Amino acid sequence: MQQKRQAAKAKLSCNLTPEVADILAKHLMRQATPHNLRLLESVCGGEFFPGQIEAINDSITSWMNGDYFLGVLLSRMEHEDFIESEKISHANTQAKQELAELARKEKADQKVLEREIAKKKKQAAMEEAAAVKKAAKDHVAEKKKKQAQEAAEAKSVERAQTALRIAQAE
Repeated sequence: MQQKRQAAKAKLSCNLTPEVADILAKHLMRQATPHNLRLLESVCGGEFFPGQIEAINDSITSWMNGDYFLGVLLSRMEHEDFIESEKISHANTQAKQELAELARKEKADQKVLEREIAKKKKQAAMEEAAAVKKAAKDHVAEKKKKQAQEAAEAKSVERAQTALRIAQAE
């Protein structure tokens, strides 16, 4: 296997990376007049006939001052403003949705809390009813016990009276 060798790179006259240098060159070309003619010449690759760079400079200047280019810039700014307004409206819509979601969650939490309170009230009422029912049962049982004792006492008194009558009758 052989390792691929990289081709020898041409030595750049600029210390910046090629991407940054390209962006910088395009930025400097778009700047307001007067343009940097030396930079323009290096971007073009040199002058092939006398006055070429000045002619290109004049054409760039007239193009940048022309109605069409200014219209393009204006439409670009309007488009960027439109995008910004859409971002704002989207953010507003998203904020409204988030607020609505928070309101829904609050309402759901409130309902859960109300259900828990109602459940606790119902459970307390059931416990109270059970306590009342138990007290009533205890009261009835005690009353029955008392009545049974009274009935037993009455029977014993009646037996004693009967025994006394029998004894007197004899």
